[in-house]
Amino acid sequence: MTPDVTQRAPAGAAVLLLAAALSLPGTAAAQETDTIPMPDTTAAADTVDVAPAPGVDTTANFTGTVASSQTGKPISGARVSIPEIQYGAITDEEGNFTIQELPPGLYDVRVHYLGYSTNQRPIRLQPGRVTNATFLLERDVLEVADLKVEVKQTNRVDPMADFKRRMQRGFGDFITREEIEKRNPQHTSDLLRTVPGVDVGPVQYGRADVRMRRAGRECQPVVFLDGVLTRNYNIDQLQPQSIEAIEVYRRSSETPPQFTLSSSGCGVLVIHTRVGGTRNTQGG
Repeated sequence: MTPDVTQRAPAGAAVLLLAAALSLPGTAAAQETDTIPMPDTTAAADTVDVAPAPGVDTTANFTGTVASSQTGKPISGARVSIPEIQYGAITDEEGNFTIQELPPGLYDVRVHYLGYSTNQRPIRLQPGRVTNATFLLERDVLEVADLKVEVKQTNRVDPMADFKRRMQRGFGDFITREEIEKRNPQHTSDLLRTVPGVDVGPVQYGRADVRMRRAGRECQPVVFLDGVLTRNYNIDQLQPQSIEAIEVYRRSSETPPQFTLSSSGCGVLVIHTRVGGTRNTQGG
């Protein structure tokens, strides 16, 4: 009788064989073990700064009224200035002023008129909005006791000296007080109708469109009013009788340096107003 040579594998060896089989490539268990984890997509995306949408107005407009604190009556001819950005305006006959297209921010606004104390206070200008403010000015009162007056002869400073020097150089066009009185225009813009290279439209709603011709195109000049830069300023809110002189510069090559830095490339109007109606250019 042939002996039974079949030998049973120990239980421990069977377990090892089963584990080795499961670890072979291609089996379901191997696929689960070798699966590569997917990247974590729960992290927050990078923050992106979004610029204002096209067409959104990012500039600020500033309007207001200047009046007497004693009487409440409007003050015409008061100077409103923002020294930090060199913008400003002059109040009209009703004491109103408008300054357009300003960079938003917090500024110290100064209001000054001869014979009155300066009113200065911070004003915050918001983008896309019109900020309105009222400024009340107090009269300067000088109280003296036992006043002794001693008169000394001094050299009078001509406030129009720079204007005369620029006119003598011959660059640009110049309108003097003598010419203004001779022409006696109804509107300030009428003074520019005879200046070459300047196009003046009809006066509508108290304003005429003033443009300068530059290389086949027309654009609006910037205005310096008593040395203060103004933009989109309505020169017709000034009475011709209140103007001492006007300088007109059409090209950058003829514009003085102090006006070129703030020019938009569309020409410059420099307007000098009269002080108390007593200035006299004497033909210049």
